[in-house]
Amino acid sequence: MNSMSPSTVQPVIHDIGLYMPGGDLHHALTDDIRYKMLTERWLPPPRFDMPYTVRRVRGSEERRYLRRDHLERCPYLGFSPSRQGVYCVPCAMFGPACITAGRSNQALGRLVTEPLTRFDKLFGKDGYLTTHETLDYHKTALIRSEEFRLRMATGGRTVAEDVDRASSEQAAENRRRLAPIVNTILFCGRQNIALRGHRDDGSLLQDDGGQDETSIVRNEGNFRALLKFRIDAGDNALKEHLESAASSATYISKTTQNELIKAAGTVIKSKIVRRVAAAKFFTILADETTDASRSEIMSLCVRYVTDTCVIREDFMDFVEVMDVTGAGLAKTIIDYLRQNNVNADYLVGQGYDGASAMSGRYRGVQACIQRQYNTAVYVHCASHCLNLTLSRSCELKAIRNAEGVMQQTANFINASAKRVAIMENCLAESAAATDTGRRRVRRLCATRWVERHDAVISFIQLYPAIQDCLTKCSALDSTTATTARMLLLALAQPEFIVATCVLSSVLSVTHGLSVHLQTVEIDLLQALSHVADVVAVLESRRQSAEDSFSTIWKQAGELADVSETELKCPRTAARQTNRSNVSADSPEEYFRRTIYIPFVDHVISDLHDRFDDHKRGIFCLSAIVPERVSSYNFSDIMPAITMYSSFIGTSDSLSAEFELWQQKWATASDPPKTAIDALASCNATLFPNIAILLQILATLPVTTSTAERTFSTLKLVKSYLRSTMSEDRLTSLAHIYIHGQDVDVDEVIDSFAATGRHKLNFLK
Repeated sequence: MNSMSPSTVQPVIHDIGLYMPGGDLHHALTDDIRYKMLTERWLPPPRFDMPYTVRRVRGSEERRYLRRDHLERCPYLGFSPSRQGVYCVPCAMFGPACITAGRSNQALGRLVTEPLTRFDKLFGKDGYLTTHETLDYHKTALIRSEEFRLRMATGGRTVAEDVDRASSEQAAENRRRLAPIVNTILFCGRQNIALRGHRDDGSLLQDDGGQDETSIVRNEGNFRALLKFRIDAGDNALKEHLESAASSATYISKTTQNELIKAAGTVIKSKIVRRVAAAKFFTILADETTDASRSEIMSLCVRYVTDTCVIREDFMDFVEVMDVTGAGLAKTIIDYLRQNNVNADYLVGQGYDGASAMSGRYRGVQACIQRQYNTAVYVHCASHCLNLTLSRSCELKAIRNAEGVMQQTANFINASAKRVAIMENCLAESAAATDTGRRRVRRLCATRWVERHDAVISFIQLYPAIQDCLTKCSALDSTTATTARMLLLALAQPEFIVATCVLSSVLSVTHGLSVHLQTVEIDLLQALSHVADVVAVLESRRQSAEDSFSTIWKQAGELADVSETELKCPRTAARQTNRSNVSADSPEEYFRRTIYIPFVDHVISDLHDRFDDHKRGIFCLSAIVPERVSSYNFSDIMPAITMYSSFIGTSDSLSAEFELWQQKWATASDPPKTAIDALASCNATLFPNIAILLQILATLPVTTSTAERTFSTLKLVKSYLRSTMSEDRLTSLAHIYIHGQDVDVDEVIDSFAATGRHKLNFLK
């Protein structure tokens, strides 16, 4: 029987000896060849001419052949016809990288770097293969080869990668199932829809068809109702989740609601904190109120300038306060900033109202904070200052009485549906109502100051319709008729008519200022500029009182004609105590001297007094605004250099910057007039210190209107029906309602997953 030649039986690719050191294909070994050697093992066929070893036994030679059953017994062996020996395939391809291994660092030889060509003692005690199988590096090579085989079988991925991939796919599936729930919560928060109902537990997909007539239909709340609506609309992912999830992993319970709401609030707050940290300098805005649960709540907001030179005022938190003293409130603010990783060292402004606990010079919040952070300049809310000016000026008897009559009239008409209907009919018949588009008599709101302006101005416009309405109400029941008659008489008084026209005239000047002061983008320099414009207009009217009052007198005459009243001076006496006893040659002169001039003087004087502190606070900083920089010297900004020395360089370097800054704008045709415009035009590389001072000027607070507006949100979110909600839920719902566009579903899920208090994996 003829033996078979190795070259005609085994393909070259399976001959491991060719790829070992010294082999012809040593540098051609690839992962594909390694994989084939592990998975497509070649065994010599029958009649193959196997190699042998010759040994002498008792003086005669014996041949010890390598047999096929040896190879079958050891699946790690690879036969090399070209080298006439065997290799341990895992050790040869995945063994130690160095030429020594083992405990004694013995040189690697047969079975690894060289073929085993002695076949006389393969097994048994001290057998070559038996000994090799006990080596640590052989066991490690077997593990590596198996990992390699699995990785190649799965497209080049390791077992760990397969596990990670499976985990990622499961996390993606879990996120897909949770997304509709998060979307529903965000929708409710953005629209300020209450989530909970009478009961929030139980299966959402339970069959209610078995209820009898005596069973009570429970209100499951908007959240669960919206989830059912989503399922009915074809949300199969949500339906599949609720059908297959365990009862403890549906993620629709009230506890999970709170966690998801808090996660959304955390995402929004963290974004605000990051923006504040990027801006570095910031101002704190705070105000207090009482919520529906009769708890004292402080609203905290921050004002800062973004890297794109945009002024932002963002709501931060509602904080319940127990200690309402200046020191207690100051501690609450500082502790809050520290807990939320906001660096109070860069606090450059404080904006509060004029309450003594907030603005007190020695024990107020602003004083307590400024003792710790001397750069935190306090600025009294400009809107409050304007409102206080108008309120104090309205202490003039004629003006105060006129406001009282207008308020009583609005309350009387709006208190009854029947009287409102009568008023609407009168407005429909009135040409004035058609021209103005106003349909109701507005009350003089004590807190919404812009509405007070609108209420007075609209009262003048609707005066004919109001007279007609009260006249018709005089024909109703006795109580209504009595009040209507009294109001008709009050509205027909010459003093009321003139005082109302005077008030409307002055408020028409301050109305635009009141609106503009409540915008976020305005800086303190702009605010004072607008105040100066208002004062200039009022002073101009005061200087030409006869001319300016003649227009008011004409308007008063038109209203007097409507009420069929004669504008005449009241009766005078030798000893007058209840009204002004001013001598005048005509009714116009009398009312000009007793109402118009005193009222305008009050407003002008109070505006000067209340805004002088604002002017002194920014005088040193206003010197660097391009429109004004040429009018000032370097010594004028020395107070700012002293105050902000920890933020800017030395006075010598700033002096050179100031001179270059003056030169830059010396010939400019239209230099920036505001701090934020100047900052946008300032090269921070050339003028680093000027840029810092301009940013601080833009960051200084103007009003606390943002904090005031959050109280409207507070009333909507924490109503008397929802008065027991926790502080975390309240703040987070307020964040979603105010900054709802700053958060998406994936961010909420990431924040929720980071808490680690859930059964499913949501982290990819």
